[in-house]
Amino acid sequence: MLFVSEMEGRLDDTIINSDVEEMVKYLQDDYHLSTIDAFDKIYNSTIYQKLLNTQTGLYLESPAYIYSYLTHIAADHRLTPAIMCKFS
Repeated sequence: MLFVSEMEGRLDDTIINSDVEEMVKYLQDDYHLSTIDAFDKIYNSTIYQKLLNTQTGLYLESPAYIYSYLTHIAADHRLTPAIMCKFS
């Protein structure tokens, strides 16, 4: 059983990494951030912590959905324009 558990953990990591890579592309396209800055913004966000917690199931959502969640959290903090202020 340990083998199956290890494989599931690796699959989860692969999915999370793929989600992050897609969100980096969205940040680069939408806000003209460098690759390093985009990764930094994601890795230092509360969304990333939720993404790492596989019990939330967030990592199973599409990268576009997770990205929209990221932008809504910025908006909830009354940042205008929402994500630009958070990430500039």
